[in-house]
Amino acid sequence: MPQRILDHYKLALVDGGFDLYDADYEGSDPDILRAAHERTVAGNGYEICVSCLQDQGRVRLTIDAWDEEPSSAPDGAWNGHREMTLTCPTGMVVISERTMGASCADLPHGPGDYSVRVWFWAKGESKAGSPHRQGRKGAEEYLVEIWPTPGKAADIEA
Repeated sequence: MPQRILDHYKLALVDGGFDLYDADYEGSDPDILRAAHERTVAGNGYEICVSCLQDQGRVRLTIDAWDEEPSSAPDGAWNGHREMTLTCPTGMVVISERTMGASCADLPHGPGDYSVRVWFWAKGESKAGSPHRQGRKGAEEYLVEIWPTPGKAADIEA
């Protein structure tokens, strides 16, 4: 049964969105940013861009690292999700708030290739009557689920 091994929560101060990438990644792909504007989330294997509805403001961001792929969808109503991969040679993922700053989270399994599922919710786009519509504060929320790609990540204990 999949186990959550990291729960990293923050209020991200975004400037139109945020990005996730390995600490050694030095590029920024404008094509991915454009794709994220169209699909909310886009990635190229080395960088994941998330386009927020707010130009500036705080959004709720949770990063959950798992020992393997989560077996069920997270609780609550979500507008959708995107699945992709992220190569992370240092095992440290940067959460870039673009022009507002950055922070880092150490991935418990260290360097390797990861599967990523980004869930997104925006006020006004949730299903009517959702149990979370009343309880959520703020206009947007994001959940990033990340787990080692089977047979790819280093330092995984059996």
